Amino acid sequence: MAGIGDIIVEAPRNKDIEFTLIGGSNGYGESVLIRFSIGKWLVVDSCVDQQRQCMPLQYLRKIGVDIATDVVCVCCTHWHDDHIKGMCQLLEECSNITKFCMAIPDDRENFLYAFGQIDEMHREQSPSKGIMEILELIAKKNIPVKRIIQDQTICQVTPIDK
Repeated sequence: MAGIGDIIVEAPRNKDIEFTLIGGSNGYGESVLIRFSIGKWLVVDSCVDQQRQCMPLQYLRKIGVDIATDVVCVCCTHWHDDHIKGMCQLLEECSNITKFCMAIPDDRENFLYAFGQIDEMHREQSPSKGIMEILELIAKKNIPVKRIIQDQTICQVTPIDK
């Protein structure tokens, strides 16, 4: 199977806005990376390759992004394993995140499932360990958190004309 190293990657030009889908058949899960014309990045969800390495990080490194300063927002759309794997690796390297956006289930059953509290039969499938690692890292790094709900704007960027 192809990995991120097998993909021809061209860095976006200065005034471009880039949307890149990472993952899918090349690993476990999917992620979307959005680059705004001001050179800042938003990462939506995370995924890993077959060696369990964070695919969004691999892509950003390959095109020469300064991950520590240019990734300013990370968004977790939901807490399924295939959307949070690699998230801790990503958060560890991003020191300029101004916001972590996360979906929190509105209903009690989904909330309890996410944190592994339903019953022993379903506990094995629970992503609770990964969730807790992410939440602990966010707290440790003092990253501001915004709860996201359906039909809500997550990020707005005002274009700078030159």
